[in-house]
Amino acid sequence: MPAITAADGFALTMILILALGLGFVFVILFAIQRNMNRHDREVDELLDELRKKEDDPERQPKPRQAAGTKREAWERDSDWWKQS
Repeated sequence: MPAITAADGFALTMILILALGLGFVFVILFAIQRNMNRHDREVDELLDELRKKEDDPERQPKPRQAAGTKREAWERDSDWWKQS
């Protein structure tokens, strides 16, 4: 049986480390691929709940006051950016 020299041991160790690293990468890619197409029911329920809240008339913005009403000093006209 031939003896393993220090250089051979180093080379084999590097090959083992590279193989482990590639193995980790492949496992991670496999997990990503497997979970990419998974569709959670809870997420759909939350999105439906959010859509219902957006459609709720109580949550709709209130109409602005008439143009002749008094405003605070810091408020601008709604078309301030159009004025040149």
